[in-house]
Amino acid sequence: MWRVPGSDDSTQRATFRALGFPVHVSAGFLLGLLLLFALNASDTRFAIWLVGAMAVLTLVHELGHASAARAFGADATISLNFLVGWAQYTPGRQLTRAERAVITVAGPLAQIAGGGAALVVAGVNPLSSDQILDDVRWIALWWAGPALGLLNLVPALPLDGGHLLGLAADRIAPGRGMRAVLWLSAAVWCGATAYVLVDPTWRGFVLVTAMLAWFSIRELRNGSAPAPGAIDAARRSVDAARQAERTGWATGRPGLFPPGFVASPWLRAAGLAAAGRDSSATQLLVEMLQRDTGTWVPPEGAPVDQLRALALSIPEPAPVEAFHAGWVFQGVLHQVGAFEQSAAYGARLYDRHREARLAHDVARSLARLGQDDLAMEWLTAAHADGGLVSLLDDPDLARLAERADFRALVARHRS
Repeated sequence: MWRVPGSDDSTQRATFRALGFPVHVSAGFLLGLLLLFALNASDTRFAIWLVGAMAVLTLVHELGHASAARAFGADATISLNFLVGWAQYTPGRQLTRAERAVITVAGPLAQIAGGGAALVVAGVNPLSSDQILDDVRWIALWWAGPALGLLNLVPALPLDGGHLLGLAADRIAPGRGMRAVLWLSAAVWCGATAYVLVDPTWRGFVLVTAMLAWFSIRELRNGSAPAPGAIDAARRSVDAARQAERTGWATGRPGLFPPGFVASPWLRAAGLAAAGRDSSATQLLVEMLQRDTGTWVPPEGAPVDQLRALALSIPEPAPVEAFHAGWVFQGVLHQVGAFEQSAAYGARLYDRHREARLAHDVARSLARLGQDDLAMEWLTAAHADGGLVSLLDDPDLARLAERADFRALVARHRS
């Protein structure tokens, strides 16, 4: 069994702890609450109660996720940012789909139960619209608790209900189910946006539905395959970008990147570090893991010592929002010999994005750590999620070659 490396350090940097979980509160979360207050400032009493209820019940929601994850043996941390939160957890073993579903649904259920309990304590029936509408305090509690909790169960991404549907769809069509859910989500949110635009009653929600529609469309575009006639041109562009990246590491000045490509965040961070701007370099890499930062290739040709210093400067828990950047980061950790960190981060990234190659790479790091049984569990998960890359040619897995279960997995993969 293994835990998130550096978890003690991340705990010290946490804003506070709740139920034993480190909670990180960003300035964006406070800014979001301030914006929420400003939007409802015409009724100061309602605004104060809504802001307070949102702050508390958003935390309750994430504590639901984190507590369920802990019940299955995972370490968890909570981050709050701009009226949303997320619970990042590192499982000590491969979780089943049912266990991940329980973790997913635990958040909105905790939010619904928390808001409902607060209303009951106040002497208000949470199922009675007359009692709720009788006082702005109860309206605020109802919206921040049961209403938003139920909204989060809508079966469309990126809501928790969408992740539940994705887990079910992935069970039926491994590797393809989540994309089908993305198409459904895009249709749902585009339709909802069109509806609220023409209905004055709901027009205030247009920004929310438009953002959700944008998320679904962006994820679909990120996962779309190139047209057959463009494959050769795309390959040439990637080769040119790789050469420009190597030139940058060799000379300190990037080569000429083809249209659509930029220098990797790793190369730019190395330049910042060389100029004595270490904090800016670290911030660039953290942002890389939080959101898309352009099209770039991995840091080929980078000196191992520079990569190690940059990779280990990223504070735990490292973000897992951006798939490509996270996959590269996991590979960098493995490349520089930080196998425990690579396995732990890869497990969190896999839980977020569920790609077979991530499970395979976790197994590679675990094998290098000598944790052969756990490595086999991850290889089996990679096979179940749609396939594996070459097993016999992977030197990191050489120590597993004599195991009967490894040979059986190779045979299944070839069949």
